[in-house]
Amino acid sequence: MQSNMHPSNPVQPTNPTHPSDLSDFMGLDDPQFLSARARLRQRLEGLPEHHADCAELQRTYDAMTREFDRRASRSWSQVG
Repeated sequence: MQSNMHPSNPVQPTNPTHPSDLSDFMGLDDPQFLSARARLRQRLEGLPEHHADCAELQRTYDAMTREFDRRASRSWSQVG
């Protein structure tokens, strides 16, 4: 299976029909969003704690977690 994600950036799609930078993950549909968030988490877990990219990736992961919570809350409020 070929990924459309850029190998150096676990969130950034290389396909121009998808959001093109880390700050635009909200445009991803739920399955794409969950996959991107999982890849970002995996990359963070593989980096040394004080790696130069760690703080920026952690901020993005935290923002994605807030978006995850927002989507889950919206979904649960529509049930029943």
